Amino acid sequence: MLDFLERKMHVIAPNTLSIVGPTVCAKLISSAGGIVELSRTPACNIQVLGSQKKALHGMSTASVQLHRGHIGELDMVKNAPAGDQIKLVRMLATKSALAARIDAAGTHPDGEEGAKLKQGIMDRYAKITAPGQQRLVKVLPKPDEKPRKKRGGKKTRNMREKYAMTMHRKMANTMTFGPEAQQEHTQTGHGFGLIGMAGSGNLKGPAKKEQKILKKPMVPLFGNDQASGLVSSVAITPMQGMELINPDLLQKRVSEAKSSYFSAQSGFTTVINDLKK
Repeated sequence: MLDFLERKMHVIAPNTLSIVGPTVCAKLISSAGGIVELSRTPACNIQVLGSQKKALHGMSTASVQLHRGHIGELDMVKNAPAGDQIKLVRMLATKSALAARIDAAGTHPDGEEGAKLKQGIMDRYAKITAPGQQRLVKVLPKPDEKPRKKRGGKKTRNMREKYAMTMHRKMANTMTFGPEAQQEHTQTGHGFGLIGMAGSGNLKGPAKKEQKILKKPMVPLFGNDQASGLVSSVAITPMQGMELINPDLLQKRVSEAKSSYFSAQSGFTTVINDLKK
């Protein structure tokens, strides 16, 4: 039966014959039940027509070809790389469904449309298998270096001075080649740059103004005739306890005692001279 269908394919399905060949075309028509039934079958079902389930209990499924039937028997599918075989099977199934509808309608008995569909498959497969072209490095456009309009004036100058980088920050951000770098500041990852390095001399502290301070003579708050502020009018004696006294009278007694015994004008006084008197 298959041999008879292969000899009659150029009459029954000339367009499908141009895509998959006489053997696979006869198997597809016999599996579907006729050219009309094949034209009504979607492409996803034509792809698996003739596939058989295999019992592979405990066996490896690495070499099992899934989701393909009679179309997988074509030489172009078998010779294709393993990663591209399923793509080629899907394209052949899709175009075979279109060719079967053309054959069922009988509009192109010469098979011209089938040849065009086959050529489209080959062109598409050639693009898929073609090596990728290296991307060209595009040159960046020329930058626009026109001077920008900047508003000037007292307000703008004050703002620039306010947010300008200080000399201290410039020195901290500057590094020199050669001398060893300073340690970072308290494990923060920020160094000191040229600050504190010998020979930099660019950053100086503010100059201190030497002010001449005139030493004025100390003027007592009270006159010379006034009593000292440390003198109290309360005296504590072991016999009478706490007693109120006159500070001036106490000062007078002390002066009289000093004049009698420790004065520079009076001579040495002894007890014998007092007895003689």
